[in-house]
Amino acid sequence: MSDKEVKPLRFTVLFSWGGVVVALLGVLALIAGDGRSGLLLVAAGVTAWLFAKRRGRRAEGVEA
Repeated sequence: MSDKEVKPLRFTVLFSWGGVVVALLGVLALIAGDGRSGLLLVAAGVTAWLFAKRRGRRAEGVEA
């Protein structure tokens, strides 16, 4: 088993960059003048990004 290469999760890129994209959409909404939706998207994006970052660290710790 140690000879096999460990494959990353299928949606690793989506999980790690999805929150960033949502946060950027929120910033664009704030610039456009939609304050409530913009703040909500920014908060959701940052939360998703931090959650993905935490899960990534936890997964790296299990593999080691």
